[in-house]
Amino acid sequence: MSGVIALDWISSMGGSEKVRDVMVETFPDAEVRRVWNDGASLRHPTRVVRESRITKTPLMRSKATYKRRSNALAWGVGATAALIGVQFAHVHVFTVVTVFWLLSAKAKPGRWGVAIGLGLAVIPVAITALTGDLVNNATLGLQLLALAGNAIMIAAKSDRDDRRLMLYGVLSTSTLASVVALIQVSGVPGVELWHHNISSLGRPQGIYPEPDWLGLFGAIGLVLAWRMLPRSTLRNLVLALNAATLALAFARAAWVGLAAAVVLHVAFSLVGRRRESRQAKSRTVPTLLFLVAFAGVGLAASPGLRTDLTARAQSIFFSNASDVSGRARVQQAETLIQLAETAPWFGHGISASGRVGVSGIYDPRSENSVGSNWVLSLWVDAKYLAAPLILLLIGAAAASARTVAGQGLAVVVVNNLFSNASFSPITWLLLGLVLAARSVPVSDQPEHDAVDGEQYHTSHERPDGVSTTESPRPPRRMVAHTPRHRPTEEWT
Repeated sequence: MSGVIALDWISSMGGSEKVRDVMVETFPDAEVRRVWNDGASLRHPTRVVRESRITKTPLMRSKATYKRRSNALAWGVGATAALIGVQFAHVHVFTVVTVFWLLSAKAKPGRWGVAIGLGLAVIPVAITALTGDLVNNATLGLQLLALAGNAIMIAAKSDRDDRRLMLYGVLSTSTLASVVALIQVSGVPGVELWHHNISSLGRPQGIYPEPDWLGLFGAIGLVLAWRMLPRSTLRNLVLALNAATLALAFARAAWVGLAAAVVLHVAFSLVGRRRESRQAKSRTVPTLLFLVAFAGVGLAASPGLRTDLTARAQSIFFSNASDVSGRARVQQAETLIQLAETAPWFGHGISASGRVGVSGIYDPRSENSVGSNWVLSLWVDAKYLAAPLILLLIGAAAASARTVAGQGLAVVVVNNLFSNASFSPITWLLLGLVLAARSVPVSDQPEHDAVDGEQYHTSHERPDGVSTTESPRPPRRMVAHTPRHRPTEEWT
């Protein structure tokens, strides 16, 4: 019998290859075709195996190489999302890397239902670039659509491994920024630090345009290192670097964001009646003691830093006449509220909130595109049309506060109330990761997985949400199940 046997690939070893061997023996005259061939000479030495043209390209020399390349792109998506203003041909590098990652992940099943919901929330806001009367930068509508498109791609096509690698990418960039910031503070010649009136050491920028950005990513890096890295010297080092950066940046918005995310996480854990195991506490306490000791040594070595941090923290709760930036933020909020009261039901148009300058005064000639408070800014720009997007961001952060991505999103959402990063890639990366995890059926998620849902876990994830390379203890006895009962495991 002639014909064609067409399958994906041939490997020198594998259980599925045994089935293919039988097919080849059963149909000796059939032509054998494969997408690519890793071991046909060993399995079928007497047969001619035709490969596809894709094997002649550097894209897919083997399925292992393809997986490594896909993993590298997933990590790159996260690493570039933690960058600000890095563009390639006027397109943020985050978008470029995300598109390449999507092409490598096109074979994965998609969850395009999330695209409908996110699109319905974003498109009305972007359209106000055409309808608003105070539009300051119409291209901001296109930027919003591009950022939402990235979130949709991530939500629709990422799997658990992709999401984990993306978060590791963010952690890598935030830690790099922390190292650069500490070098700047150490007194490198030619580096000018900000705001010596706030910090006697000066506020470092790291790899970002402003110290507030550095503080935001220090807070996110602290969350990711705590939740994802296994207990080790490396984990303590990464935690110390990001914690030091968070403190030295003197970014109050990031401090408040991190505190709110921790409170949300604890509150939802208590509501879910999830208590930390004795083993988890034994891992948490030493890390906390290390961070406390690290902070104590640093503050003891620099009395001026201790005084500055105390004054900065007190300014969050108490008004200070010398706090220029704090009074400016209050004035910005008041002016945005007044501007929103004059807006029609569809708002003044995207970027109109940017007309409220840094000082809080309305300036029709301002070149800014975004206000300082993301909720008030969207309300000025699109008013009732922005309500779905506002509710989506707040709801996603609150509903997923127990997961790693959700906790990071909570940091960003609260931070954006004071220092707006809603048009930056990190907001949309974390939103995409949260939506991806929420769209995965519970039956498809392993138990105690802190990336997609803390009530799930994998062999690489402890129940307390801290990653580990240790495999869990295998069950000694498996209770048989009937069609009427789900399988259960009994630990002895």
